[in-house]
Amino acid sequence: MALNIKNEEVYRLARKLADQLGVSMTEAVRVALEQAIRRNESPTELEQRRTQVHTLLKEIRLAIPNMPSMREIDEEMYDEMGLPR
Repeated sequence: MALNIKNEEVYRLARKLADQLGVSMTEAVRVALEQAIRRNESPTELEQRRTQVHTLLKEIRLAIPNMPSMREIDEEMYDEMGLPR
């Protein structure tokens, strides 16, 4: 298998990353691609976690009927200048 990089900027970036990591250019490209793939997959995982947290918060609100809102808590803890009371 071969990957022929004909773009000078891409080559420069691959060389820079390889030097920073102390690895070959092939390894640097592999690492960068794996990280990019993980970042692209993360929103799904992040969205699942966000949904779980929101569900849990709804359950907590139902379990504590008179629970103050975050705004009410902030207003109680901080003055109009944002300083602690």
